[in-house]
Amino acid sequence: MVLSAKLEFLKKVILELPDNPNIKRLNSQCYVMSWSQLGISWGPVYYDFKAQGKMIAQELGKCEKENIVNRLLDILNEGKIVLKSGSTSYTEKLHPDFIQSVVTALGLKWQSNAVWPKGVISTIGDDDTTRDLHENRSAAVAVCNTLMKDGFGGGGKVFPLRISADIVLYPY
Repeated sequence: MVLSAKLEFLKKVILELPDNPNIKRLNSQCYVMSWSQLGISWGPVYYDFKAQGKMIAQELGKCEKENIVNRLLDILNEGKIVLKSGSTSYTEKLHPDFIQSVVTALGLKWQSNAVWPKGVISTIGDDDTTRDLHENRSAAVAVCNTLMKDGFGGGGKVFPLRISADIVLYPY
């Protein structure tokens, strides 16, 4: 029962998110927007936050109840959702503003991660990874980029082996 309530809560929050402020909705299936607002994608679903919310809610409804949170995090971190129609599958890219609105509404955080060469730093769990929490993706990416540019402590001597910016449910 608890897992079912969690699924319904996630679906409710995602379905009630505000619409894309850059579109003017004519009805539930049609909208208009300024040509100047078109970005990297010309696909209509990319700008339709309500459609993206419905796709995610449907996908969460299909997966095993124990995996709904991990599936949601996977979708958000990948920035896309793969849908199936019969024997055909296709990918819909999620708008970064929609992803951020889900992160904010659910109280999730962005985490910057840097894996260092063995022995450079001492970390909990001895995994040579530093982690920091951020409110948005741009802050997490900025930290990762600075570490790649300036290295450990800004000295330019030791650089991370791998960096990433991910959405996390529980810090660390």
